[in-house]
Amino acid sequence: MKRLFHIVLFAFSFTSFNAFCQSNIGAEQLIGTWKNEHGSTLTITQTENDDFTGTFKTAVADTKSCIGYPIPFKGSSNGNALAISMSLEDCGSPTTIAMVGSVGKENKTLDTIYLVQSNGVDTWKARVTGHDLYQKIN
Repeated sequence: MKRLFHIVLFAFSFTSFNAFCQSNIGAEQLIGTWKNEHGSTLTITQTENDDFTGTFKTAVADTKSCIGYPIPFKGSSNGNALAISMSLEDCGSPTTIAMVGSVGKENKTLDTIYLVQSNGVDTWKARVTGHDLYQKIN
């Protein structure tokens, strides 16, 4: 009985996840500015097919020259799921950031997890993960 419960739970989860991921949100609906709870912004300016570009302005950083600096990024979407990558080299930081996330049902929220990787540093702070929730502000 316990095994049957797990099989049913797995099948339900897979079906729900599959339906959720097939949401028909195109990259063009990502265009605009998104702001997280820390004050950082993602501004998506251009799309082509499922790819997009824009700038990220961080409100928090170890390298102070990166705060507020428009960091260019590239991204790709697949339904309501998206991935973004960027380097903070232009503002003086040896850091790269990767984000993955999904757009909420009404295209008003962007729920992301991120990986921050420092280049050439081998300490506990060299790789940091976290979660951000962005709200669309325009």
